Amino acid sequence: MIGRLKSAYPRFPLLILFQPADRAHAEEVASPFDDVFVSPETHSFDQFAALVAQVGLLVTPDTSAVHLAAAFHIPSVVLYVQSNKELRIWEPYASVSETLVTDVDDLTTIHCDRVYEAVTKLLNAMQPHSPANLIDLPRQHA
Repeated sequence: MIGRLKSAYPRFPLLILFQPADRAHAEEVASPFDDVFVSPETHSFDQFAALVAQVGLLVTPDTSAVHLAAAFHIPSVVLYVQSNKELRIWEPYASVSETLVTDVDDLTTIHCDRVYEAVTKLLNAMQPHSPANLIDLPRQHA
């Protein structure tokens, strides 16, 4: 997924956010790429929120990050498991988003092609700024 995004959007910086216990895995995911960064380790929700507030687009299965993205009006691709069809899927409020849902308890069943297409759709919707120029845009919050 990262390789595909870097190929399509070479100037788009990628930052991997992680829980402190997952640092080694985050570094392993980023290691094949010179320009994919692992975020600083956060030790509080406030620190995590401060990092999320700085991204231009968020891809996440983490519902707390989804709430933050909505609060900061950050476009997001949201990955959800909905094995219980009676529960309603929450979508980010008042922010641009794409929601991808699997009906089994395994997020890996959401194919990376679908995630890539959702990211591309959001980047294209962020016009008049082209994805190639997104790196040059300052983040502005409501």
